[in-house]
Amino acid sequence: MTVTALRVDKSETRQLGERDLSSSGSRLGEPIDWHISNGTFFTAFVAIAAVLAAAALIVR
Repeated sequence: MTVTALRVDKSETRQLGERDLSSSGSRLGEPIDWHISNGTFFTAFVAIAAVLAAAALIVR
């Protein structure tokens, strides 16, 4: 089995970062828009609440 490594110069990584930043349309220091559907949010909220409730019952 061989392992390959990606070696990139600092200037090349800077170019990749600048290209990614310009393609996303956001500027440095500004928050990036995060889109989530209501169903996904509710599912995540219920899951987190369940984990916290289980942890509270275990600790108690």
